[in-house]
Amino acid sequence: MPHKLIVVGKGEGEYVTRVLSYIEKHKLRDEVLIRGRVSDEELGHYYRHAEALVFPSFVEGFGFPVLEAFGCGVPVITSTTTSLPEVAGDAGLLVDPKNSLEIAGAMKRIVEDISLRKSLVEKGYLQMKKFSWGKSALIYGSLLKALVQKNSAV
Repeated sequence: MPHKLIVVGKGEGEYVTRVLSYIEKHKLRDEVLIRGRVSDEELGHYYRHAEALVFPSFVEGFGFPVLEAFGCGVPVITSTTTSLPEVAGDAGLLVDPKNSLEIAGAMKRIVEDISLRKSLVEKGYLQMKKFSWGKSALIYGSLLKALVQKNSAV
């Protein structure tokens, strides 16, 4: 089955210019589809029809796309850097975001190994549950309470 790489999200600067130039130079316009910003509905469609989320981010505050993919039953390939290993846990394949061969190898594994895909999807649903809004609010509330108590004691 032929695959396409669909790139979603806002991009800017030299990196995007280099990527677009590479796509043109190697005549990959039909294989790499740049979609830019999309609506939530479109994003959901892409997730539901994806073979995997490939998210080799260099800079990430939290990693919501990883959890969104887990929620849609999509295996995840993401970075060994920033917060992403914690967010993905053992439910994603972690790669060096600077190593294109490692990223390609992870993509190939997910496409070819059905049992790996199934395992990652199952683990993804479990991992996603660790990051509910309710749990986050409780943790944040506990931190604030401890901070207030500490400052009151001073």
